[in-house]
Amino acid sequence: MFFVFLLASAFSGIEELNVIDADLVFPYINSFDCDEINGQVIHGHQSFIDPQSNCAIITNSIFESILVYNGQGGAILFKNNAFNSSLFINSCTFTDCHNKGGSGGAIESESHEVSILYTCSFNCSAFVEGQFAYLQKLYDSKSEINVTTVYDSIPSGDGQSPIFNLMSDSRMFQLNMTGNLINAGSGSLKINNKNLILHECDIVGSKGDSILTLNSYDCTHDIQRLNIINNSANNGIVFFNGNWAIKDTIFQGNSGDHFYNVGKATLTFTKCVFDVNPEIPSNVKCNDCDFDKLTETFAIGLLNTHLCAAEISATPYLPDDDSKNKAKLIGAIVGGSVGLVVVIVAIVVGIILYRKKQAKDRTTLDLSNNPLLAGNERE
Repeated sequence: MFFVFLLASAFSGIEELNVIDADLVFPYINSFDCDEINGQVIHGHQSFIDPQSNCAIITNSIFESILVYNGQGGAILFKNNAFNSSLFINSCTFTDCHNKGGSGGAIESESHEVSILYTCSFNCSAFVEGQFAYLQKLYDSKSEINVTTVYDSIPSGDGQSPIFNLMSDSRMFQLNMTGNLINAGSGSLKINNKNLILHECDIVGSKGDSILTLNSYDCTHDIQRLNIINNSANNGIVFFNGNWAIKDTIFQGNSGDHFYNVGKATLTFTKCVFDVNPEIPSNVKCNDCDFDKLTETFAIGLLNTHLCAAEISATPYLPDDDSKNKAKLIGAIVGGSVGLVVVIVAIVVGIILYRKKQAKDRTTLDLSNNPLLAGNERE
């Protein structure tokens, strides 16, 4: 089967990227020999329990059609309690990954540090929390989720929260949470952090008891520049427990109450825009906000959504090609340098084939029959 990775075009939708804090780029990764998966297409559960060097690096890989009925993590389970334990996931696609008996439809991690970058999840589900990812905390644990799309999580039963983040310190930038239809709990993020930075995210077309669940009673946080658009909540678009503040955020086309809380809690909006004039309870304050106003949403550099959802068929033009020779191409993201290498190889192969053909019968080579070139066509 001829697999083609979608190359530099994967980054065309990214206008700007946040520089990752050096403290969260794991200092141990380059020092030890971590367990590693790179450039693989995987159809089975991968477990990393107390791996060598206490770390795992998973890059440029596709996890597809994985189903587990119990245990932890549909596609990936990482579990290590060492002070330097770390899980690093970069440029991966998770499609149809399901945990029918536990948490973490695609990923479950219990480690000191977790980083998920340039990654897509499409149609993943869990029986309980974390339809895409369930991140359990250790003491003083850190997580980074950056330029990642979670699309079309539709759990069976009472599965909740596409991302359930329990890590102590968490930074989340440029997330695209779209079309996640949750029966109970949060329709996008469930936050149980001690320290949180949440910037530049789209939360669109999702459903749940709430859409954004701020569940930590005592959390130092910075939440700003969110697009919360066309969602539906049974209780409140924002559920809050404790004292929270949201800045420069746009609320449009949402149905259900905008605010919901239990116990003693406060929520302060600053310079936010609402397309309605919601009833504001006494524990919600608005500073310099606009109501009954439509406005353009923030232009946020997001990963191309089609890379998560697309299952593209193409004919690879293999030597014995027939109607059965169909390859599934699932979009995994690789760097522009890899794309350059592929182009160079294709040119060299084309020249070699051309010269051989020319020497044999002096006819012109039809490049459409070159598997390296024609295999990149998409329907």
